[in-house]
Amino acid sequence: MKSTKLFLLLIAFLINLLSINAQWEKTFGPFGWTVYHFAAGNSTLFSDGGIIFRSTDNGMSWQNKSEGIWYWDVSALFVSNYGVFAGVVENGNGLLFYSEDNGESWTQISLNTTKGISGFAQINSDLYLAADRDGVFKSTDGGITWNKVSANLQNITLTSLIAVDESLFLGTLGNGLLKSINGGETWESCGSTGYFNWISSVSFANNVLYVTCADWNGASGAYRSNDMGTSFSDINPGIYVWTIHSEGNKVYIGTDNGIYRSSNQGITWEIIGLADAGVNSIVTLNGNIIIGTRDMGIHTSRDDGVTWINTGYSDWSAVKSVSAVNNNIIVGCDGQLGASVSRDNGSTFTEYHSLNQSYINTLVKKDNEIFAGTTPYLPNRGGVFHSSDLGATWNNIGIINKDILSLAVKDNYLFAGSIYDGVYRTTNNGSTWNQLNNGLNSLWISALAFIDNNLYAGTNSGVYLSSDFGLNWNFIGMEYEWIKSFCVKDDVLYTCVEDGLYKLAPQNNWNKIEIPDHSYFQFIYSFDDFLFVGASNQLLLSADNGATWKSIFQSSNDIFINSIFANNDFVYCGTWGDGLWKVPLDVITEVKGDEPEIRFDFNLAQNYPNPFNPITSIGYTIPSSEFVTLKIYDILGNEVTTLVNEVKAPGVYKVQFNAGNLSSGMYIYKVQAGNFHQEKKMILLR
Repeated sequence: MKSTKLFLLLIAFLINLLSINAQWEKTFGPFGWTVYHFAAGNSTLFSDGGIIFRSTDNGMSWQNKSEGIWYWDVSALFVSNYGVFAGVVENGNGLLFYSEDNGESWTQISLNTTKGISGFAQINSDLYLAADRDGVFKSTDGGITWNKVSANLQNITLTSLIAVDESLFLGTLGNGLLKSINGGETWESCGSTGYFNWISSVSFANNVLYVTCADWNGASGAYRSNDMGTSFSDINPGIYVWTIHSEGNKVYIGTDNGIYRSSNQGITWEIIGLADAGVNSIVTLNGNIIIGTRDMGIHTSRDDGVTWINTGYSDWSAVKSVSAVNNNIIVGCDGQLGASVSRDNGSTFTEYHSLNQSYINTLVKKDNEIFAGTTPYLPNRGGVFHSSDLGATWNNIGIINKDILSLAVKDNYLFAGSIYDGVYRTTNNGSTWNQLNNGLNSLWISALAFIDNNLYAGTNSGVYLSSDFGLNWNFIGMEYEWIKSFCVKDDVLYTCVEDGLYKLAPQNNWNKIEIPDHSYFQFIYSFDDFLFVGASNQLLLSADNGATWKSIFQSSNDIFINSIFANNDFVYCGTWGDGLWKVPLDVITEVKGDEPEIRFDFNLAQNYPNPFNPITSIGYTIPSSEFVTLKIYDILGNEVTTLVNEVKAPGVYKVQFNAGNLSSGMYIYKVQAGNFHQEKKMILLR
């Protein structure tokens, strides 16, 4: 009878758990990565950024369409009358892929060249492609076979190719813009290579030809030709230009500081969005403007550039910190994506701030003020930023060129924990900062927290306490432990390290909180009566101060969970590479503390970090004693190395993999334990 009751309790709990997991929804952003190319045709868009994505709703949403292509460098995309073509690069060699089902599947096509493909074009029924430093190739059978047609383009770097009526225009680096009127057999120079010889993009609309040029010496320009390339006039608005796109009477240019538009063929320009973004590529389709950026993914405007929505294609940027004031959600991301802001509880993200190209590590708030601790991407960046208008604008308030991992604010004190430089304090909103490291034996400060007037500092080697607002520090334990995060609940300090959780007891003793079957703890967070813990790819919840734990969210892609924040409406969960998720708070509050714990069976975790260079960690769980093998394979199935090959007792394990001298690319890791076997992919990115 007792076993029947326990079984029914377990079934009821699992039903409740599945219900909670089902109610999490992915927010509309933030998205990241760099996008260099678009291709449009038949009301369909394709984009790149390492892999290929497709949109069928004018750039509002994107789906991965790279099945059959395991290469990370997409060099060109093209939608023709015959299908979709993609040029990719693997280990320096150019490859050609073709899809006749709108990107659902891809077939590799043989080429008599190993050079990278930099552009495609179509004239009537003939297709053309530009192979960098090898010339132009032509196909007369819909792209199945290709033959070189140009005789004088060897050793010329080719950047772009377009067709205008019966003519081809070819952009080069060093030889300006070239034109062919005989199907690519011979080429002649357009305009003067004296003032534009490094062509970065070419566009044509309404009988006007446009080009942009840029070189490594910092020069750039935009030019217009009204006579099919015979002569050009300068239309550069005076900023660094990357790309140009024209449609009808409108011309768009992508710059280091957003997207500009001209309605009079380049005579005058206006910025229409994303002043913090470097814009690499532009396309228009059915009234929407879609732009590809550096490190900030794809952004789409449905109202002629008045507002922009982060439509993705990828969630690759890590959501490292989340904060909220009412329904204003501020998300701090790794990489140049910076801060993304939503004004509608995460339904849309329409504001983006690079914080002067600084990576955000942490966000804290005081009333309606937001502070961000960052890492510099370039010299004279980084430090601490402040926003007094809910993330709409940001100002650097000091500690430039430093990596700030943690922040704490109380009254008029603001503390910043840095890498290598210890603790900084300001009492005047950043006008001046003082280093306060007396008594600190470690200057790597990864966590800060106040309890009353006591300030705690977590380092890469233990915890320190200051009772005089940072003037003096005393070591209070957790020696040799790398502290990852703090939280305070009911005036008790909780801390997270990679392999466990602890809470501070009287007399500065530390009690470990047991959480079976989990490893890779990322953070700990408290809200109302709850404790939240990020454990590998799951979010755990305790309603009884850590006595029992429930899993309330698991990433569908086994992606690590980085951060969490709750307001009175939602709980937000930030992941390493699966975007930002949310669930209504009232769903979480229905979880009761007296339900049975979750136990896990065999499991292979996603490696972390991923991509990695060159070291990553792989975790696995076995519930019974088994002979375990853990092996690494390359993408062709060749065994690279064996990491584990022995009998293991029940438990949670972690092993490091050092890629050493292996080349960049995708690898497979596979665990076998008894009858259980599972494999996952990982990316080595040098």
